[in-house]
Amino acid sequence: MKISNEEILLINALQNSSGVTARDCIIGNKNILFVVNEKDVGNTIGKKGEKIKRLRMKLKKNIEVYGFTEKPEKFVRNALKEIKIDGVELKEEEKKNLYISLETENKRKILSQSNKLKKIKEIMKRNYNIENIRIR
Repeated sequence: MKISNEEILLINALQNSSGVTARDCIIGNKNILFVVNEKDVGNTIGKKGEKIKRLRMKLKKNIEVYGFTEKPEKFVRNALKEIKIDGVELKEEEKKNLYISLETENKRKILSQSNKLKKIKEIMKRNYNIENIRIR
């Protein structure tokens, strides 16, 4: 994974405001996504979200924080914690693919959050070398 100069500057800004170093930073049109170690998520956000609010005001962009875990299956469960996931399976076929099993009602929920799913796919590609996420 290569990180651009702009991403490095944003990682430094996060570190200055929260004391936490991000593992990755993804810049979108209106968003900045930071991936920090799972144990550092609370410290990154701060009490009542104060640290993130200050950084949002300074950068004038929405900021999202995701907790990195060693296992991609756990990362997906954490990132989509508002959706009941029946199963997550990593398969190494020609490329690495992650399969998420959901009930019909939860499939609608996850598909209605297509922007969030796109962000998670980008994080998975950059940090876990997973090419695609498939919903079952």
